[in-house]
Amino acid sequence: MKKGITQKQWVGLIAYSLIFPISQLIGGWCLTLGIILSIPFLAIGYIFGMLVVSTFGAGDLAYILGVTISIFVQGWGILYIINSWSKNREKNT
Repeated sequence: MKKGITQKQWVGLIAYSLIFPISQLIGGWCLTLGIILSIPFLAIGYIFGMLVVSTFGAGDLAYILGVTISIFVQGWGILYIINSWSKNREKNT
């Protein structure tokens, strides 16, 4: 197995982390869909988004940027752990 995160995983991770901000900018029913699809990461994303807003004081766009970065970092961490586990599993078999 290739070391690290593959190119397809990077593309999927970037696409997934952009679901929330794009849905927020579109609004309407897309807003609800974006929240539902991103819900596993929004608890920490909300905290980080508010941290960015309180640090820079820029409002909604700063919040969306903070949440997007948080979703990306959380997704990257999960992919890294899953890839490490699968590499260890292949070594042991």
